Amino acid sequence: MTFSLKPLAAILLSSFVCLSFAQTTTLPDLTTTVNQIKQNLPKQLSTDLLLTDINYDHQKQILIYTATLLDPQRIINKTEQDKVTNEICYNPTLRSAINLGMTVSFFYYGMNKDLLKNIVITESSCELNFKQFESQLNKELTQIKTSLPHPLNSQFIAFNINYDANQKTISIDAKADKESININEMTKEDNINLICNHPYFSKLTEKYISFHLKYYGKDENKLVKDFSVDLRDCKNPTGAETAIEDDLDKQLAQEAKTIKQNLNALSNDSIQLTDVGYNPQQRTIWNKAIIKQPNITPAQINPNMNIAGLCNNPTTRQTINKGVTYQYSYYDTNNNLLTSFAIDKETCRSFDQTANILLQR
Repeated sequence: MTFSLKPLAAILLSSFVCLSFAQTTTLPDLTTTVNQIKQNLPKQLSTDLLLTDINYDHQKQILIYTATLLDPQRIINKTEQDKVTNEICYNPTLRSAINLGMTVSFFYYGMNKDLLKNIVITESSCELNFKQFESQLNKELTQIKTSLPHPLNSQFIAFNINYDANQKTISIDAKADKESININEMTKEDNINLICNHPYFSKLTEKYISFHLKYYGKDENKLVKDFSVDLRDCKNPTGAETAIEDDLDKQLAQEAKTIKQNLNALSNDSIQLTDVGYNPQQRTIWNKAIIKQPNITPAQINPNMNIAGLCNNPTTRQTINKGVTYQYSYYDTNNNLLTSFAIDKETCRSFDQTANILLQR
C-alpha cells in the first residue's frame, strides 16, 4: 500500500544471484515539507474546515494536524473521520512513513479553541480502512457485472470488468459500439478523459486504483489496443495532498540519492553495489552491481528471486503499480556486463498468474 524505495542490498548465491531492495526502519524526514506547509497556513480544506497548524517530530515519529471547524453546528461524525483517514492513508508519502512507524494525529477544534475530536491514524487503521474499501469495491463491481454489456461512452461498450487485488487494478474489456468506429484511432488522452471524468471511476483513482482498458474486435477475441490510466494521469489531488505533496518522483529520487551515498555499507564480500539512481522521465529505478565471485556466467543469474521479492513486497509492489520499473544490471570483476533485466507491472502480473513460478524471459 505504500510507495517507497527503502534500501537493503542482499546477495543470494547458488544457481542464481539476487540483489533486491527491501524495507529498513529508517523513517523519511518530512521536516522540510512540513515547514513549507506551515508558511502557507491557514489553508481551506473544505467549505467549513481550515487547516490551521501542522507539526512534525521526526525523532518521536509523530505528525500532528490541527484544524478549525468554522460551523459550530456540524458534528464530526464517522463519515468525516473516514474522510480524513482516507486522505491520509491513500497519500503515498504519508503511508510510506506510517508503514515505517509514524503516527498521524488529526485534531479538530471549534472556533472557541475547544477540542472537538482527535483522530489517531496508524498502519493498522490504514490497513483496516483499505480492506473495508476493497470489500465495498468488490460488491459494487459485482453489481456492475450484472448490467454488462454497458456503455463506456458514446462509442464503446464494456463487456467485462475485473478487479486484481494484487495489482490494485481494474481491467475493463471493451469493443466498439458501431462498425464505423475505428479502435486504432483511440488515444491515451481519450482514455484519460474517460476514466478521470467518470463520476465513479475517477473516485477510485483517488484510492490509487489503476485502470487497464483493453479494446477488442467485434468478436471480443482479438485484442486491438490497450491503455493504462491511474491517478498520475488524472492529476486529481485529494485533501491530504494539499497538506503533504504527493510527489513520488521526488521521493524516489531522494531515496535513490540516499542509497548512492551508502553503496559500500550495502555491499558485502560477494557483491558490490556500484551505482543506484532514479530516472523520472523513464520512471525507472536502476542499479548496477559487480558480482565478486569468479567464473559466474550469465546463465547462473536468475531474476526470479528479484521478481518474487519486489512483486510480493507491498511497498515495492505499489511503487511498480504506479508505473515505476526496477532495472537490474550485473557485471563481472572486469566490468563486463553479465546480464540486465527489468521488473515492471507486466512482470508482476505474469508472476501472479504462474503462482510464483516464473520462467526467465
